[in-house]
Amino acid sequence: MDAAQALLEHALASHPRDPQVLTCLGALLCDRAQYQEAEAVLRAALAQGSLDRHTTFNLAVAVFNTGTRRQALALFGAAARMQPGAITWAAYFDPHGT
Repeated sequence: MDAAQALLEHALASHPRDPQVLTCLGALLCDRAQYQEAEAVLRAALAQGSLDRHTTFNLAVAVFNTGTRRQALALFGAAARMQPGAITWAAYFDPHGT
C-alpha cells in the first residue's frame, strides 16, 4: 500500500486536478483508514467535475467513518445511481465490520 500511495501521490503532483487520480488516492486513503484525508481528496475530485460512481462511493465510506451516517447514506444512494469509472476503484467497505 505504501508503494501504491507513493505512485498516486507522484501522479497527483503532475496532475493535481485529475479527478481519476484523486478518486484512486481517496480509495487508498479509505483503505488505510485515513478517512479525513480521503474526504478532502474525494471532495477535490468532485470539485473537478467527477461524475464517477467510485468517487461518490469512496466519499460515502470516508464520511461514514468521520461524519454523519445520514450524509453517508445519502452519498451511498447517489453513488448507486452513477456509473463507475473504468480506471478507478471503490474503497473496501464492510458496514457490518467492527
